Parts: sequence; C-alpha cells; structure tokens
Amino acid sequence: MLQKKNIYFVLLSAFLLALCVSCSKESTKESNENVNEDSLKHSFAAETVGEAEEPTNAIYKTEADFLNHPDGVKFQKAAYRGAKAYLNGDLDELAGYLSDSCSVPEEKFDLFKDIDYMILKWSLHDMESQDSIGASYEFLLKGEDSVSYVTLHLLKVDDDWKIDSIGLEK
Repeated sequence: MLQKKNIYFVLLSAFLLALCVSCSKESTKESNENVNEDSLKHSFAAETVGEAEEPTNAIYKTEADFLNHPDGVKFQKAAYRGAKAYLNGDLDELAGYLSDSCSVPEEKFDLFKDIDYMILKWSLHDMESQDSIGASYEFLLKGEDSVSYVTLHLLKVDDDWKIDSIGLEK
C-alpha cells in the first residue's frame, strides 16, 4: 500500500511539474506576442535620437545601396588606391587619383607595408551631394595600440571619382 502511494505521489508530481512548465511556456509565448511592431519602432527610435533623417528624395537609402552601385564601386576603388599610394609614398601613382584642384602632397610616407588592418569609414551623412563625399581610412600599424586615419574628400569628375584633399591624422 505504501509503495502504491509513492508511485501515485511520483506520478502526481511529474504531472504537476509538466503542467507548470507548459503554463510557463504559454505565458512567455503570450508576452512575446504582445510585443508589436510599434513598440519595436519606438524602442529603435529611442536608440537613434539625434541622428539626422535621410532626405526622402535621396537616391541611396543606405550605405550598402551606394557601395554596391557601380558608382559606389568606382568611389571605393579611387579611395582605396589613392590612400594606398599615399601611404606607400608613391606620389606619382597618387597624382593619377587627384582632382585638378588638389596638389600632390609634399610629405612622403612608407607605411602601407606595416598596416595591420585598414577600414573605409563613411556614411550617407558624409555624402554632401551625388558627386562629393568625405571619407577616411582607419588603419592600425603593426605594433601600435592606437589607430591612425587617412582623411579623404572625393569629387566626381565626369564619370570618375577624384581625390580633392588627402591627409594623415593620428
């Protein structure tokens, strides 16, 4: 008789435990279903307060839209090749990427071979118009603990992107 009570007790306990787990999952599911799109939008909006809104007539809605567009690919090539020539100290190569109003810098660097990584930094906010973009390359030299920047301003001249200004910042 005692053994039957123990079995019933174990079965009853297992049933109640399963019921509690099931109720807990339903409660979580219901609370997750109550999160609607509006509350997500408000949450996201709170995180981006202070950022300027993009013009509604902009051709490119995101940075990826521009960077994946043929014009954006040309921009990236000109920025990278110009920055690389600048950091290599190859002023003759750099001259081919400069606009007519930009003179070849006097300083000569030999840094490119010592770069650990180099990342293009820009946003749609840096796109002053369809043919004028400010950007920079963040890079870290091997053995250093702080980054440096090649700052660029590019103009679209005819169908090509040309560097209108270039400089090095620590």
